[in-house]
Amino acid sequence: MYEDINRDGAINADDRYLYKKPDADVLLGLSTQVIYKKFSIGATAHGMFGNYLYNQYNAGSGILSVLKNPINHMEMHLTAIWKQVSAIIQTTNFIRLLY
Repeated sequence: MYEDINRDGAINADDRYLYKKPDADVLLGLSTQVIYKKFSIGATAHGMFGNYLYNQYNAGSGILSVLKNPINHMEMHLTAIWKQVSAIIQTTNFIRLLY
């Protein structure tokens, strides 16, 4: 979406604004390994908290819904469009364990 934020009549670099922060507040990682004779096992975990990222999958499905039913999309209210934008920019709080 593009909007003339500063109302100067042109959409350019001056109209950019930060919607949500892309930088994580907390990054964490943990790695461990146990070795006994010829047997070894290990696990790794990583995660991040407090940031927002662009979700390409949800963005694509929103466009797909427009292509499937353009009349319904044109009748949507502003709040419904805002819900679509908030589904595209999502929080990325997660911990992932790999073994």
